[in-house]
Amino acid sequence: MASSGISEEACGRLADYLQSHKEPLMSEWLAQARKDSDVPSDALTKLELVDHLPNVFDAMIQALRQRCSDTTMQDVQEISARHTVMRWVQRYDLPGVVREVSLLRAEFIRHLLLFDEQNPDVGMGARLLNSTTIHRILDGIVMDATDTYLNLRARGDGDEA
Repeated sequence: MASSGISEEACGRLADYLQSHKEPLMSEWLAQARKDSDVPSDALTKLELVDHLPNVFDAMIQALRQRCSDTTMQDVQEISARHTVMRWVQRYDLPGVVREVSLLRAEFIRHLLLFDEQNPDVGMGARLLNSTTIHRILDGIVMDATDTYLNLRARGDGDEA
């Protein structure tokens, strides 16, 4: 039972760390997305490109605090679906949306490694839980985006992106 408390504390500490690094993480993701030729962002304003990222970020923080509750995963599904529909309207294709998530994953993992360096007292179990939580949410976003995109394409909502 003690290790569960330690894991919860480590998740909370990571959530606090990520919350305090929200702006730099999102700025770095934005810079990477703008540079990446697989993310068709040229026609988008900063606000349009970042659109649902703060919500994804907040869901990640909440999931770390609640250890991936079903409520958090449902919130992520809704955010992901809205984001994918918006990207569909903005003429993205599915690989562009998946690439955005890939860049976001890289930023979260970079910050996870920085957190681990700054918190050597966090045990292996807690590190694994933190990493698994981040990957689970981002994997869910990719799966939900794929499902939403394929449903939009099958329904013929607008021209194919």
